[in-house]
Amino acid sequence: MSICSSTPMLSQLPSQGPRIGRRIHGLLLGAFLLPAAGRAQGADFTLRVALDRAEKAAVVNRTARAARDESAAGRLGAWRAILPTIRVDAGVLRTTDPVGAFGTTLRQQRITASDFDPARLNFPEPINNFTGALVLEQPLIMLDGWLAARSSARLVDGASHAADWAAVSTQAEVISAWYGAILAAERATSMTAAVRAAQAHARQADEMLEAGLVTRSDVLLASARAGELEAGRLDAVRDSVLARRHLSVLIGENVAAPAEIGTGFPPDNTVEAMAREVFALEPRDRADVDGARSAAAAATANVARARATLVPRVVSFARRDLNSAARPFGGSSSWSVGVMASWSPFSGASELADGKAADARSAAATAQLEGAVAAANVDLERTAMTLRATLTQLALARTSLAHGEEAHRIVTRKYEGGLATVAELLDAAAAETRSRLVLSAARHAVLAAIADRLRASGHEPRRMAALGESAREADATTTRR
Repeated sequence: MSICSSTPMLSQLPSQGPRIGRRIHGLLLGAFLLPAAGRAQGADFTLRVALDRAEKAAVVNRTARAARDESAAGRLGAWRAILPTIRVDAGVLRTTDPVGAFGTTLRQQRITASDFDPARLNFPEPINNFTGALVLEQPLIMLDGWLAARSSARLVDGASHAADWAAVSTQAEVISAWYGAILAAERATSMTAAVRAAQAHARQADEMLEAGLVTRSDVLLASARAGELEAGRLDAVRDSVLARRHLSVLIGENVAAPAEIGTGFPPDNTVEAMAREVFALEPRDRADVDGARSAAAAATANVARARATLVPRVVSFARRDLNSAARPFGGSSSWSVGVMASWSPFSGASELADGKAADARSAAATAQLEGAVAAANVDLERTAMTLRATLTQLALARTSLAHGEEAHRIVTRKYEGGLATVAELLDAAAAETRSRLVLSAARHAVLAAIADRLRASGHEPRRMAALGESAREADATTTRR
């Protein structure tokens, strides 16, 4: 029977139950794998803390919030067609243009009878004019502007829903990565224990060879298995470090030494109780579907905006002008008030192109909304089926581990009595180790499925933070015992 490095083969763990075995795994990992800095802060670094940090610092969440803020800024820009505009103008002019010179003198209210001299009118002296003006403009009828603001408001809603969905999805990813790191740690500690067991078997076989109880091939086989398991242990240690590193990056902490995350999974009965609770939850409206709905509403408003460009625009204005030959905002003043209307029934077919583009975007947004609703329904069904399957696999894995432990115990006694070969002992130990790691993988799969189900049903996976606390309580209870 061949053994690859990706499948651990041996375990020297006692058969008093999986909870004690997991505790031994955790102690070994603390001694051999975890950095000292991580152990120092492990008492404070819980799943709840990881979720809180991801809420604030995860790259996906920060990016989504930035997009939401950008969309909100665009909405403020759309109010330009609705709110009044206040503008201050200033300038300076020096001219010898006959019309400009006479008009400048008239604006400065310095016209005299001598200014009507034909020679002076035709060949004026250079004249300076400092201008200043306060202008107020208020749109009265700007239908396309109102509709553009309405479309922008729907886009802001969509961006806000997208940020909410990013936060919920990140919660599910953090939970999966958290327990994935625990799974990798358990595999690493199991491989460490398996290597030690294999080395002990090899030493025992060597002693038995000297006593004439085993053959040379038994010794070589035990030594070869120990070497294979050592290679697998190195892979497991690497995967454990990378899993914690991935979790650290996911929550937005790009540090070289991720913090300690605990030593075991929550108790199975607690996890199964939460699974039943999750199944009983009524699905809610999902943020991604609400975002697609807001995008469709924005596209519909944009279609109306494109059509409203054919409606005349009416703008009122009031201004006060100051003209002086010496300084800005000095001299005599004048005022003007009025209403201006403009209508562009045809602008080189640009309004037709704008309308067709708006119709196409609306059709695309409607299709995306329908797709989002359909995908949400499929996602809801998929997560329910996955959670049921993983719960069944968890029960099967517990039974398999119990059988593997008992089989290993029986073969060990037979080996000690000379009724079994070292190959049979190694195979029995390998079967137990495989069963133990399959159970760990099943626990991780159930926890990830619960988080995914919460996300798919419109609930926050954050409520699973209590499971991490129950795991620590279980570990503390095991330690006291």
